[in-house]
Amino acid sequence: MNSTSMRSSALLSWLEQQLKATGIELLPMTGDASFRYYYRIKNFTGLIAVDAAPHLANDNHGFVVVAQLLKNIDLNVPIVYAHDLERGFLLISDLGHTVYLDALCEANADDLYGNALDSLARLQTVQALEAFSCEAFDASRMRTELDNFRIWVMEKFLNIQLDPIWSQKLTLCFEKMLTLAVEQPQVFIHRDYHSRNLLVCENNPGILDFQDAMIGPITYDAVSLLRDAYIAWPVEKVARWTNSFYDRIYDRKDMHGFSHDHFMYAFDAMGMQRHLKAAFIFARKFLRDDVDRYLVDIPRTLKYVEAISRQYAEFNDLHILLQERVLPALAEKGYA
Repeated sequence: MNSTSMRSSALLSWLEQQLKATGIELLPMTGDASFRYYYRIKNFTGLIAVDAAPHLANDNHGFVVVAQLLKNIDLNVPIVYAHDLERGFLLISDLGHTVYLDALCEANADDLYGNALDSLARLQTVQALEAFSCEAFDASRMRTELDNFRIWVMEKFLNIQLDPIWSQKLTLCFEKMLTLAVEQPQVFIHRDYHSRNLLVCENNPGILDFQDAMIGPITYDAVSLLRDAYIAWPVEKVARWTNSFYDRIYDRKDMHGFSHDHFMYAFDAMGMQRHLKAAFIFARKFLRDDVDRYLVDIPRTLKYVEAISRQYAEFNDLHILLQERVLPALAEKGYA
């Protein structure tokens, strides 16, 4: 029996104990880019079994603790009915079948994003507990992501090698992004708050995949949602939704002295960092893990960066690099 079959057998045995039932049948759900596997359970409506092996860097303790933190402030997250953290098995509630990405359209976008922004404003007020070691999403972590963009997208995927002068120019642009990130108010962040991790349900939205939560920049989750790597909206709509989010949070204590103009500037810079990070993850999934379905999303993420960097003189070198080398190289590979 191979390791996959052994885990499936162990999960079924554990579920039989939890549900006091035999002959359980698991129905696989469509996965995302993680090493977590989700199953609906035949004849047990409303329950989902999760197989999240700890040795594959799944933070099951974080999932359980953050789920309770978010439930405590009335956000709609799965209830954890049972767990075996050592083996990586969880039994959780099923919030529904429809993710935002599959439901969003012109007719419902204002309502769905309004709900998501309401929940995000509340999520940012979470006070991490001692039981949950909530680390800082700091400049060092963000710098590593930007370095990985050079490695996985430019060098390995597109075969772009920068000379020392252009390498230094890119570094200066990255450091400006990081300065703007760490100068923002730092709050509880989901880190993957976007259309694939939000569900359309009765108490909208259902929020998923929050186990990697950290303390980080106040604009991070908002730009992840509104400049989504998986779906793009007209600039005017995004600006209106962004302004509405600022209106939701501007009078909070942690926003003292953080003006609207500064917020919008930080939002733009944070988006560039976030999208460069997303592009490297998509490229790495292909090059390292042989998963190619995210390659089509790389042009969207980099076109966000190209469009925003055009607006600021301090990011002009990044704009030139993307326009003259990176995007043409992507087009040559058939991704435009």
